[in-house]
Formats: sequence, structure tokens, C-alpha cells
Amino acid sequence: MKKPLLIFLFSCIVISCFGQSASPFRQFYFNPYLSNPAYAGINGSTEVYLIYRKEKLNINDAPTTMGLSFQYPTKKRVSLGMNIVSDEVVALRNTSILATFAYALPLTSTQMLRFGLSGGVGMNDLNLEEGEYDPSDPVIINAAQNNFYADGNFGALYTNRGFRLGFAFTQLFEGSRFSSTTLEPVKVSSLNNRLYSVGYKFPIGSSIAIEPYFLYRERADKQNSWEAASVVYIKEKIWAGASYHQTNGLGFFFGLNIKDLFKFGYSYELPPVDKTFASGDSHELQLSLRIGKKREPITKKPRQTAAPVTVAQADTSKVKSAEEQTETAKLEEPTDEQADQLTNSEKSTQPTKDNPTTIEQSRDTSDNDSLTPVTKPKKSDSKPPRSFAIAKGHYVVAGAFKVMQNAIGYSQDLILKGYADVTVAINPKNNLYYVYIFSSYDIDEARKARNQYRIKRPFSEIWIFTAE
Repeated sequence: MKKPLLIFLFSCIVISCFGQSASPFRQFYFNPYLSNPAYAGINGSTEVYLIYRKEKLNINDAPTTMGLSFQYPTKKRVSLGMNIVSDEVVALRNTSILATFAYALPLTSTQMLRFGLSGGVGMNDLNLEEGEYDPSDPVIINAAQNNFYADGNFGALYTNRGFRLGFAFTQLFEGSRFSSTTLEPVKVSSLNNRLYSVGYKFPIGSSIAIEPYFLYRERADKQNSWEAASVVYIKEKIWAGASYHQTNGLGFFFGLNIKDLFKFGYSYELPPVDKTFASGDSHELQLSLRIGKKREPITKKPRQTAAPVTVAQADTSKVKSAEEQTETAKLEEPTDEQADQLTNSEKSTQPTKDNPTTIEQSRDTSDNDSLTPVTKPKKSDSKPPRSFAIAKGHYVVAGAFKVMQNAIGYSQDLILKGYADVTVAINPKNNLYYVYIFSSYDIDEARKARNQYRIKRPFSEIWIFTAE
């Protein structure tokens, strides 16, 4: 092969590679952290993602993308993440390794601002083992060596229940990513590569939710593009949808959620209508594995402006009297070690067999407010009685708290939003205060209620607790 022809092919490979590395993953909804670092840890659980994308399947040496993504939300407002993505086109492989620091700033109990910053290194490797070329050519020798460059991105995200509005600088550094030098100098880019995203997930009935979203990408080379998509979820277990990309054309996707631990997503992309260049269908596979339990959602503590409520029930007209609470609670005395860990305020409100307390009694009574009288609830055989302690049954829990006042504040915030059935009760086995929104002796009824609430914000992370 003659030198001019080889250099020409080499240039085409470089141009093709960077054109493809900038192409987006089709399933933005599955793992938006790949495009915007502000999404790191947004699901509230430690997750590992695997990504595989094969473009233009019927064309030899077509672009192939593989990746590994990791997200870890801490107990505070910080989330950490890592992305490793490798693109391969013909003989050129580009690998990017990015570490992410994200921070969540709650504005209200439902509104959140999230920020994410990623930084790392990219590597290029040109494999010229196959083919004829002049080994003494310095251009080819330098080009075949590994090249390193700085890589990074920044993103911001606003969320309010099911609404999400995102913005990201997808390339913070610039420079020739493939040159005759091994290490490229670090230069801040002009920030002309941007990503805008907006979407809203809303329920339709009790078991179906729809999530339309729109993406717009700006690039420094003016090759801007947009994408519109919609996903339909059935009980958050099965989903399907379609998207249209301005340059890549029409695509379809579907996925499965297995016990909230393993998620599977697949997309099929039809060949673009434009036949100017050779094209073919593309396939994308994404897998997700959740590790550990979900963390409590980050919310801003509401102001204590609502009327006092009892621990057993937010609606004081349906609360049992103190004598009835004593008969049904059957609380366990805290151990000495647990008592030492309680603060003075917690000790004063810690429930015991001899002293079943109410929220009115545990709150500051310096203003000498009188306790609200309560009445006996109506008898019901379909669900556990409302009492100070968790009784035998199945409970749809919205939050668990170590401190009673935090549980009270969260329940009052839900009451102000119109959820009148919110109840606070203590679990005597772990001394945690559970805020639950539904209870029943029938596990199927509890599961149905959980699924209905999960498609509503802020109940996307509720779970079922069973007391034996």
C-alpha cells in the first residue's frame, strides 16, 4: 500500500471515529448519567451498568462501543460515579475513563437541584498490525503510539416530582486527540459542546406511566441534532417505546425490571432514510444491577406549621386512645446500649410500656397548647389497627427515621400535599419510626397499593414492610 493512500485512509478513520464517539446512546432514559454527570446516584442506590452498542451491523469494521458505569450515592447529598467507555472503528480504539462528583441540593420536599462534575483521561490506540505500510515513516510510527488527553464534562439537573430539566457541557477540554505527541497539553474548551434535555414522567391510571423526553445536542463543528422519544411503563416492570433522532433515524426499545435488582434494556435502530452514505441497522444493549438497599430520598425538611398529629395517625379523629394504644402496642424496652445512643430529646419521647407518648406530648409544649381529643376508630378486619407501634400486617412504607421529629416532619409534609392517610408508628424491633401510607392483612392488596403509589412522586422508592 502506498504512503499517500495509507495516510488518506488513516485520516478517514480519525474523522469517522470522532464522529461516532460523539453519537449518543439510544436509550437515554435507561442511564442518563452517561450523558449528564448530574444524574449520578439519582435512583438512590448503588448501581452497576454495562453498555454494548453495535452500529451498522451489516458493514465491516463499523463502530462498536462498550462501557462500564458505576454510581454510588452516599448517605449525605454527595454521589460518586465512574464511566469507562471504549469506541472502536476499524483500527482505531478510543477509551475514556471519567470519575464523577455529584451534589444534590434540595429546594423543597419535591424540588431538587443536582450538579455533577466529571474528570479523567482519554486514550487513543491505532492498530496497524494488518496491512502494508512503511515502518520507517515517522508519521505512521507516531500515530501508532498511544496518545493521552484530558477529558471531562459538567452537568446540572432540576427535578420536581416526575419533571426533569437538564443541561450539560459534554466536553470541557479541547485539543487534537490524536497527534504525533504521546501526551496532549490540557486546554479548556470553548464549551460549544452542549446537551439540553427535558422530560416528564406522569401516571395514566393505577399501573401505567408515560415518560416523553426531548434532547438537543450542540457541537462545536455545528453538527447539531435533536432527538424525541417516549417510553411507556407497565407497573414499572415492563417498558417499551420509540425515539426519532434527527440524523440516526427511527429506533425502538423495550426493557424488563426484575425484582428491582436487575434491569435489561434493548434498542433497535433502523437504517437512516438518507442513503448518501452506506448505512445499516444498529443494536444497543444496556444492563443494570442494583447493589444493596435504596437510601432514603433527600428532601428538604418542611417547616413545622401543620397542626399537631398523633404518632399513630395523622387524622386525629381516627386515633385510638392512650389506653387502647397501651393494649395493642406491646412495645419492647430499649436496651442500655440503645438508650445511651439516644439524645436527651429522644429519651424524653422514647415510647415504653408504661409511657405511650403522642406527637403532641413529644413536641415543645411551652406554649401550653392543649392536647387534641381523639376518638376511637371504626373496627376493620381488612387491615391492622392504627396504634403507636407496628402491629402484625403488611405496610406500604414511605420512609423510616431514627428520630421521631424527622418522621413527624416528613408525615406533616405529606399531609399538606393531600395524603391524609399518612401514619407514623414505631417498629419495636429496631426502634425506627416508620411513615406508612397504607396497611393491610392481605399482601396482594399491599403490593397493589405500593405499585399505585410508586408512579407518583415522591413515592417512587416506597417499599412493603411485613410485621409477623
